[in-house]
Amino acid sequence: MGFLDKLWKRSNNDQVLHLGDPALYDLFTAGNRSVAGHAITPENSLRISGWYAGIQIITGAVSSLPVITYRRLKNGGKERATDHPVYRLLHDQPNPWMTPTEYFENSQAHVLLWGNAFSFIESDGAGYPVALWPLDPSRMRMDVVGDRMGNRIRYFHYPENGGEVYIPQEWMLHVRGLARACDYSIWGYSPVDLAREQLGLAKAEEEYRARFFRNDAKPSGIIEYPGALTDKVLEQFKKDWVGSYAGVSNRHKVAFLEGGMKWHDVGFPPDVVQFIEGRRFQLEEIARILRIPLVLLQSMEKSTSWGSGIEQLMLGFVQLCIREWVKRWERRINVMLFSPREQATLFAEFLLKDLLRADSITEAQVLQIERRNGVISADDWRDITNRNPLPGGIGKKYVIEGNMTTLDKVGEDQAEPKRPNGGQPSEDKPAFTNGAAH
Repeated sequence: MGFLDKLWKRSNNDQVLHLGDPALYDLFTAGNRSVAGHAITPENSLRISGWYAGIQIITGAVSSLPVITYRRLKNGGKERATDHPVYRLLHDQPNPWMTPTEYFENSQAHVLLWGNAFSFIESDGAGYPVALWPLDPSRMRMDVVGDRMGNRIRYFHYPENGGEVYIPQEWMLHVRGLARACDYSIWGYSPVDLAREQLGLAKAEEEYRARFFRNDAKPSGIIEYPGALTDKVLEQFKKDWVGSYAGVSNRHKVAFLEGGMKWHDVGFPPDVVQFIEGRRFQLEEIARILRIPLVLLQSMEKSTSWGSGIEQLMLGFVQLCIREWVKRWERRINVMLFSPREQATLFAEFLLKDLLRADSITEAQVLQIERRNGVISADDWRDITNRNPLPGGIGKKYVIEGNMTTLDKVGEDQAEPKRPNGGQPSEDKPAFTNGAAH
């Protein structure tokens, strides 16, 4: 059996490898190299420190947010639907193996690396979702077919143990990023594929710097010998020289040259090569691709580009980056985890307030303004600042400025004080009408 024959067989069960199986991905992406010479894949891209940090920042922010299932009220308000199975699924445990933080971190990373996140929706006998199981995007395929119910998406998963598993559209939670411009826009672009050249350059710079410092930051030089050397003597000399003087561990050793040999340095100092400037440029490229503030990548040179304070930086980060991702999640969750009838009253929402929280002084000032204007009660204030309610329910009333009247009494006519003499003006005091005395 030749090489290709072995390639098209699985080692565990000798099953023929399907052309759509992502097990062929590594084989064909070997030629998908950047101009810098590196094959950049979603997996090995995480070895680039700046890219890994950016991915971790976004996934950490999204996965840290609580996801609450609400029920709409007739008065226009909302309440937590803690009795619905989706509430427990998103807030407590998406599946027996993962916490909500782990699930959303894993799935958000799939979107950022592959452009798509797939989760199989496990349901009970009544049709309610009871678990969300993330699937490897590299082992997914889908197509669109038309039938009497209209255009539908068919999903196919290729497990590691072989075979092909068909998953109907109703059983798949599919969150995608920027989608391919086609008739159906169903497959998201992989940011790693789109940024292959930028990431390839960052990888090449890291590798070049590693090799540079492996030689003690001393580039190659020329050793001049006045005579001629035999091949055997030359090879032995090169071996002895590299073993004695190359590498960081041999730095500052004194070199001895015999027989009239002379050393000529042909290297360049690090400031000429501009390693630091190139490193900063790659961080800027990564921050631009992921739409995060450069300062979050621990680069302080341009920390004022999004504002003068951390509060403004976080506000821009949430509004221009995180908010878009959570909205994609919310809308896909609401469509796939609630039945069409439930969607009229039930919805899921990420709580962004934790990422938008200001410093303690500013937060206290905002809460004070809201308290004085009847927006929050004392118990609401205490809940926001992680305190228990006041005893006896005295903290549940809402007040406004002035005489701090409770909201349920605003607008009531205040009873006028009774006048002496049956309401007649006093004889020793003039009565006033419209400011004029009679």
